[in-house]
Amino acid sequence: MASRGLGKSWLACALGQKACRENLSVLYTRAPRLFADLAIAHGDARYARLLRSLARVKLLILDDWGPEALTRHCQSNRRARELRKSSEKAVAEIVGTSEAST
Repeated sequence: MASRGLGKSWLACALGQKACRENLSVLYTRAPRLFADLAIAHGDARYARLLRSLARVKLLILDDWGPEALTRHCQSNRRARELRKSSEKAVAEIVGTSEAST
């Protein structure tokens, strides 16, 4: 974690662009958005399909990853653990960015 304005998101995007040039599949999303999508998908039976689609991505870039994203969008860390387990099964690389809490 680092302070605002140091280029974490820029660096994550640069890594994603490099991966695309290497013909790797890349998904960039903000962590709060992903957790909200997971919560919605959990309620309407798209959850397993969403996890499978995330597992197929070779590089998952999660921007704004931080404790507040987990706290705000996950009642427990169960969904975060499921996401991590899903990505480990697919041998995906995850790049996360987060601001330091002040």
